[in-house]
Amino acid sequence: GYAVSAVNPSAIRGKLVIPEAVGGVPVVQIYKQGFSGCNNMTGVILPNTVTLIGGRAFSGCASLKRVKLSEALESLVNTEFAECGALTRVEIPEGVTALGNAFTGCTLLRSVSFPSTLVSIWNTSFLRCQNLAELTVAEGNPEFYSEKNCVIRKADQTLVLGGNGSIIPNDVKAIGERAFSDRTGLERLEIPTNVTRIESYAFIRSG
Repeated sequence: GYAVSAVNPSAIRGKLVIPEAVGGVPVVQIYKQGFSGCNNMTGVILPNTVTLIGGRAFSGCASLKRVKLSEALESLVNTEFAECGALTRVEIPEGVTALGNAFTGCTLLRSVSFPSTLVSIWNTSFLRCQNLAELTVAEGNPEFYSEKNCVIRKADQTLVLGGNGSIIPNDVKAIGERAFSDRTGLERLEIPTNVTRIESYAFIRSG
């Protein structure tokens, strides 16, 4: 299949719809840095034929507000949408098993929904995402669940990701590394008595 890239990033304006196929050949990949710096692009729709998004493929797209991801993706770990300062909401599709630092520096990102297939979340996944607030995990996920805008690992009841306005559930036993880092809107947070461990940088640059 084909891998695609922008020829002239400044010429792409408004919503970009990437086709499923070109001349009968499926589009399966977005090139590394392929659409980086498309500052006039406001939205992107990826076809369900795309299985891989290259590193920093859409990074630094200053006006990108909306993204529809391919349902064929298995991971997002390559700073694919880093520094997209206008992005406010992301829905990670079913099928994705690993989430890395795909959205680092998305300063207006507020809402993220995670699929039931997700089994790995890096502690650097949402660095410099100051406005992160709404976090939901689909039912049936074997590793994580969400409660009160917190993402919690089932195996050891560790809170791995929180946001502005999160309330830590009483059954949480630990707060993971960088769980609340960079949440500059965090004004008040009560830590339950069951919490026995707070890992490194859990609250760095928050509040």
